[in-house]
Amino acid sequence: MFLNFSIKPLRLSVYVGLVASCFSVVALIAIVIDKLWITRNMTFGIPTVLASIVFFAGVELMILGLVGEYLGRLYLDQTGTPQYVVRYTVHAGHKNESSAAVSTNREDRSERNPAA
Repeated sequence: MFLNFSIKPLRLSVYVGLVASCFSVVALIAIVIDKLWITRNMTFGIPTVLASIVFFAGVELMILGLVGEYLGRLYLDQTGTPQYVVRYTVHAGHKNESSAAVSTNREDRSERNPAA
């Protein structure tokens, strides 16, 4: 599966949270402008509460994405798994350099950390 060794879904949650927070800030500014200059007898009620909920949900999603990305990078660093695995090569008449690099990377890690 394409999500096995990837941090991109976690980074996507950071971006979605950022967009949601920015959208809610724009909505809150529009609500305040509407209250002060356009419709003076409008109540703040439900639109303000909904925009505030979306703002804090976006902030929470950003924080969870950042923590998840941090933990994902730690996991990938500690396990030594590559970001991708080459299944096969087309028109390759020479030795596959990427598999040698991955295996030496693991050997280097086991030499650094004798407990592993």
